[in-house]
Amino acid sequence: TGPGVDPALVLGVALVLAQAAALTAAVLAISVMLPPPLTLVLAVLIALGGIPTSLPTQQWPQSPDILWVSPGEFESPREDFHCIDANPALREMHFSDLQASCDLLLAKPGYNTFIEAAASGTPVLYVQRGDWPEEPTLVSWLHQRCPAREITREQIRSGHFEPELRALLSSGRAEPHAFDGAQETAALLETLLKE
Repeated sequence: TGPGVDPALVLGVALVLAQAAALTAAVLAISVMLPPPLTLVLAVLIALGGIPTSLPTQQWPQSPDILWVSPGEFESPREDFHCIDANPALREMHFSDLQASCDLLLAKPGYNTFIEAAASGTPVLYVQRGDWPEEPTLVSWLHQRCPAREITREQIRSGHFEPELRALLSSGRAEPHAFDGAQETAALLETLLKE
């Protein structure tokens, strides 16, 4: 924060914006107290839970315009790595709001992860699980709704995925999708109950 700026006000603004799912990468950068120029920061949220390997993040692409945000600690600390749990403003955000605020999601296929990405229009760089029967269908579904690219586990290990990362970051967001599954389910149940 700059001179004369109350950090509590900055954090409060970030939390209000997160609750509205309207955070931008610049506001996310403010919430983790990065120095200017904030408008150049592209936030990449990491959601790779369940991948049974430690991630050699020290070899991942490093650039002054990319901020990596993760729920857990990074294997090797770097200035561009930020742990959600270590930052009070980020820790208070709902994960879907945090995901919607980022420019890209690095994830493995999962129902909730992919649905929330499509709902917010967030591009997804994903690593396939390889052992999940629903994966091909879910991946196909995602590609129809928002920008997405696959990278391999070897690319994650070696850090050689910057071209895919940059391509998705330059593609921009998709139009957010509204999902009304609760209403569809209620209408179906109502029809079944009337029979």
